[in-house]
Amino acid sequence: MSTRDAYRFDPETREYLGTEKAYKDYKHEGEYILPENCTFAELPEFGEFEIPVFDGTSQWSVSPDYRKKPYYLDSDYWWAEPQYMSTYGDIPEGCSFDRYEKPQIVLDVIGLQGQYDALVEELQATDYYARRIYEYEQGYDSDPEKEAHYRSELQRLAQERKKLAPWEAQIEALKTDIAAEYGEEALNHLE
Repeated sequence: MSTRDAYRFDPETREYLGTEKAYKDYKHEGEYILPENCTFAELPEFGEFEIPVFDGTSQWSVSPDYRKKPYYLDSDYWWAEPQYMSTYGDIPEGCSFDRYEKPQIVLDVIGLQGQYDALVEELQATDYYARRIYEYEQGYDSDPEKEAHYRSELQRLAQERKKLAPWEAQIEALKTDIAAEYGEEALNHLE
């Protein structure tokens, strides 16, 4: 065999980087030329979020490696950006991999705001119906069925508009509670 596997490690962190080929040393029977920053020491078994680390002399140990897994400070709120490790090892104390879930009060506001916004969008049709009725009153159009439909829709929308005030009050009350518990910044993250 003219080559043998050698295991490359980072010269500073000593973490495993990959496999290299060591070529036979023809000057010394049965020996191989070890590439720089490599070892012949066999790699241990390691899984996801683990990495072998060479001790610099003869063996590997396995360390946690969470560099690609987001973690969060235990004191963070739901809008916090994930943190990432810059080197292998355990995540800092006071952190976890679990993102803080949105509290129910926030989910309630999001749901109410969605319903409110849908109703407001529907009510924007009021302008359309009011313009059509104006056109009838000015004599630009004379279809009585259309005019009756527009007047009916305008009355319906006027009734729907009355529903907005209680929703607005309820949404504002919930937002006040959220700000009191999580701070004003929380109001910027109600999506």
